[in-house]
Amino acid sequence: MPASEAPLLAVNDVDVRFAKPRTFADALLRRSPDAVHAVASATLDLRPRETLGLVGESGSGKTTLGRAILQLHPVAGGEIRYRGRSVHDPMPDWQRRLRREMQMVFQDPYSSLNPRLTVAQTLGEVLRFHRIVPDAGVAAEVARLLDVVGLPRSMADRLPRAMSGGQRQRVGLARALAVRPSLLVLDEPVAALDVSIQAQILNLLADLRTEFGLAMLFVAHDLSVVRHVSDRVAVMYRGRLVEQGTREEIFVQPAHPYTRMLLAAVPQIVARKRVRPVQAATDLNAAVAGGCAFAPRCPQAVDRCRLEVPASTVLSESHSAACHFAAT
Repeated sequence: MPASEAPLLAVNDVDVRFAKPRTFADALLRRSPDAVHAVASATLDLRPRETLGLVGESGSGKTTLGRAILQLHPVAGGEIRYRGRSVHDPMPDWQRRLRREMQMVFQDPYSSLNPRLTVAQTLGEVLRFHRIVPDAGVAAEVARLLDVVGLPRSMADRLPRAMSGGQRQRVGLARALAVRPSLLVLDEPVAALDVSIQAQILNLLADLRTEFGLAMLFVAHDLSVVRHVSDRVAVMYRGRLVEQGTREEIFVQPAHPYTRMLLAAVPQIVARKRVRPVQAATDLNAAVAGGCAFAPRCPQAVDRCRLEVPASTVLSESHSAACHFAAT
């Protein structure tokens, strides 16, 4: 992927906050409930035909960021631009274009499908709403989409409950591809599947990217999966992007202590020296006021880490890490 190529998607200093439930004390004191900072100052870009892996522990904010990109969550600050234009531009023609060109594939393929609609009805509904083909051509387009995702055409008359998890995920992919998008946001698309089925879906995604020139934001917590599918990787911790780089830079030369901790936790077939897990120095739920969010767990942490939020250190044209010691 040429580094000079203009980004298809650019996320700049995006914040996402959620209000906590209003308590009795809030009502009594007539105050607004506190807000949870789910994503803080997130900045990344995605170029055409590129796959960017977004990784982190559960609760790190990666799914929230993916949903914010598609306007499924409102942003409290920052800017998201697609093809150089803000996704929040309210012009109806632009919003219709975004809904076609940016699609999401969800983690749970069962809950994301209407259980009362057959596969043909699910795909036909999308095709008719977006006027992808004339009504007379819907059946043929449904058959073509099933061919694209590797499902037999006889599957068109089935309900979701009559399909396996892998088959349902393929239907979810077919639904996303029905509008001929340029960008797919994949939220843990293989996490709920057996390992053998995971491999089939990952190979299918690779084929689809090549065939249709798709850009993909691949949200996952499984580093082995991310390494297999991604050109570049962004690592997220407690709402902040702590490291970004090419696949080789992240997996061979990780610069952030959190990234190294994640890699050390990946099971290895070949015996190696055991890595002692990083233990929390303090309560992990306690906010690190004004400091690095990873400081309570970091074996390198010093007083500066607890007092000052680290800026992103540029290590190469494609590699950066938000750590005071990244360059040492």
